[in-house]
Amino acid sequence: MNEWRSDWDQKMARPPFKERRFTADMMEDVEKRLENVRKKRNRRGRVRSAIIIVPVMLLVFGAGSIWIGDQTAHSPKQVTPSPAIQGGGAFQSSFEPGAGGDYDWWSSSDHETKQGNDRTIVTLGIAFMKRELGVWGGPTPDIWEHPEVKAPLERYDVSSPWVYEMYVDQIRTDEMQTVYQLRLRLRDSIPMVYEEMIDVTIQNETHRISLIEHRNKDETGIPLEEYEPQS
Repeated sequence: MNEWRSDWDQKMARPPFKERRFTADMMEDVEKRLENVRKKRNRRGRVRSAIIIVPVMLLVFGAGSIWIGDQTAHSPKQVTPSPAIQGGGAFQSSFEPGAGGDYDWWSSSDHETKQGNDRTIVTLGIAFMKRELGVWGGPTPDIWEHPEVKAPLERYDVSSPWVYEMYVDQIRTDEMQTVYQLRLRLRDSIPMVYEEMIDVTIQNETHRISLIEHRNKDETGIPLEEYEPQS
């Protein structure tokens, strides 16, 4: 507590105090009040800081968690077929690697029991040799995810050269899709033989073709008498 100052008596004698004296008890009471005010201000400062800091921390960590979760939920899933020749995934094909042949082979009763994606490949093989892919209009099998998928097959939907044999060289599958690597043999009236490779991607859920990619195109061909088949 501060000591009493001599000039306080003179000040206390002036209006509006009118001879009232500022006693030691009054001074002590004032100091207690000042101390209480300081404590209240300190508490308010801490509360105010907490009110500001806590929401900011919740916002930062909460938004970070939401962002990470959102990135995880929306990250595009990379679908990479298994490099295995056969199997690996939800669908198991009944084709042996290298299986295939001409129209009679694909249209035989042995393949009437084919199911799922294999059934789609049988239908595609028959459509190849009958030239009924429907790229230019006309008959087309109901095996496409959407009509644009068959656009790369326009070279096979013409009168010459025509596909006369198709073979299943490889099958790669995962949980979402199955990729058939098909080897096509074409002939024309000269006669020349052409051999090309395509990848046909089929969705396991719908059994429809969603993508067709050329692995190689044969623009020159080989004379029929010189051609030695690979299988």
